[in-house]
Order: sequence, then C-alpha cells, then structure tokens
Amino acid sequence: MAPGGLLELKGASPETQAMCVQVRPDAEQNSQRTFEYFYPILFHEQPVAGINFFIKVHVGGAEYVHVRVFQALPSESKKLSLVGLLLGKTLDDPLEYFEPNLN
Repeated sequence: MAPGGLLELKGASPETQAMCVQVRPDAEQNSQRTFEYFYPILFHEQPVAGINFFIKVHVGGAEYVHVRVFQALPSESKKLSLVGLLLGKTLDDPLEYFEPNLN
C-alpha cells in the first residue's frame, strides 16, 4: 500500500498495549478525566514519515475512545505523541481516520 493509506484493521497487540500505557496520562489530561480502564481493542496503522496509529480504547463500562498516536521514524529518536483523541465512542463505532486535534 502507498504511504498515507490506512492499513487493515487488527486486534490489539502487546505493542499497542504499551503505547496506551505511555499515552494514557496525556489522554486523561486532555480530556480532564480519569479513565477506569485504558485497554486497546482494535487499531489501524497509517505509514507516513513515521507511523500514525488509530486505536480504539476501552475506558470503562460501555465507553470507548479513539486515539491517534504518532510514532516517529527510529532515526529521529522521539517518544510517542498523542496527537488525536475522540471521546464518547462505543464498541460499534467504526475506527476511522481522523485529523490531529491536540497540540
């Protein structure tokens, strides 16, 4: 697939779980909430100059959030960045591309 397109939807992996552990504090700060859980369920990858990860995350009860996490190229040696957050999602809401909405 050409750079820029979303790759196939996959089930959560140990890598996405580790990402969620790293970005949870930023997600809680940006949403001004403390989540009961922060478990990844599904994800898409988008190859760019690095990789965007779009992750459906269970945060408690019947509530989910969608997060967009940017992973820079290894040569840039930067940490993961939470660049997007959509609140109030459900298990049935499709996980789709969304623009960065956090600074």
